[in-house]
Amino acid sequence: MFLKDFIGKKVLSHEGKILGYTRSAFFSSGFKRITALLCSDEEEEDFILPLTQNQTVSDALIMPRRPSNKVTGTPYAPILKQVYSLQGEFLGCVSDVVMNDLVVASLIVNGKEYPVEKMKSFGDCILMNTTPKAPSKQKKRNPVEQKLRPTILLGKVLKYNIADENGKLLFAKGLIISQNTLKTAAVHKKLLELTAKTLAD
Repeated sequence: MFLKDFIGKKVLSHEGKILGYTRSAFFSSGFKRITALLCSDEEEEDFILPLTQNQTVSDALIMPRRPSNKVTGTPYAPILKQVYSLQGEFLGCVSDVVMNDLVVASLIVNGKEYPVEKMKSFGDCILMNTTPKAPSKQKKRNPVEQKLRPTILLGKVLKYNIADENGKLLFAKGLIISQNTLKTAAVHKKLLELTAKTLAD
């Protein structure tokens, strides 16, 4: 859904009488969603059309039987507003606003879509954070670390004895590694030693 889908629509009463047309929008604080439309009648007198959640857009909009002039937010249609980066670079002018069920998702500027969370301020112009999100630094596992995954040991033969903290034999050389072996090694904090003494050359 786009903001332009709302602008210029006829507003009808429940009896089908044309009350006017829409010309601007009210946005909630923080520019998060549209709460109402600013409309004008034939005499160019302004009136407000409240919007409900999941408002559908068709050829005309119907005025509620009991319209309210108490609407939070301020009239603000960002169409043709100039947009600048935080570094002062001119990015272009807003051509439309993309919405999901009246919730603002992004601004379209010179054919490019900017997520609304990138918008840092709006007024006479709009400031947009254009800094790309830094890629998450995922530590690459080296071959040694990959070998330390316990399940790789299943079915392999232990090549050296392993003792517990008191020096008592915990696993004997020649043992075939099983799930129970891994559980016992984990309890005794011997998984690393078990891995090293099983995969040793």
